[in-house]
Amino acid sequence: MALITCKECSTQISTQAKRCPACGAKAPRKPIPKWAVITNLILWPFIILTCSLMPKQHLTPEEELQDAARRAAYQCEYYIKQALNDPGSAEFDESNIRIATEIKGSNGSGRWAITVPLRAKNRFNAMVYGVYFCRVSKNEKDEWQMLNLNPMS
Repeated sequence: MALITCKECSTQISTQAKRCPACGAKAPRKPIPKWAVITNLILWPFIILTCSLMPKQHLTPEEELQDAARRAAYQCEYYIKQALNDPGSAEFDESNIRIATEIKGSNGSGRWAITVPLRAKNRFNAMVYGVYFCRVSKNEKDEWQMLNLNPMS
């Protein structure tokens, strides 16, 4: 632990001290090395440029349909949480979610019917099991809309 002189009161203070114990002045910081500044100025633009020039992954029509269905299920989960008494208690059974594509449009638009099982707290703070039937649609502008949401049990 080395000692430095406080610029305000000339008291000897530790290099690890954040303030001078005598006058309360901030201790001087170590300057950032020039090599670190130069490296950052060169490295970050290179990283950003490289990432922006990477080819975008194109999905097959089947993968696009699966992706849209997965997003539809997430939208249903969002709407279901809004309808629950305690949204934070929702535990979705992801392995038993059933998705049916009703209408498939262009650019990932369409309409889906989804059955979502979950456990959540009721008004009496008890965990109960329930199943919701949800129908959502998405337009070509990537805007989601809930068409209906009904508890099945």
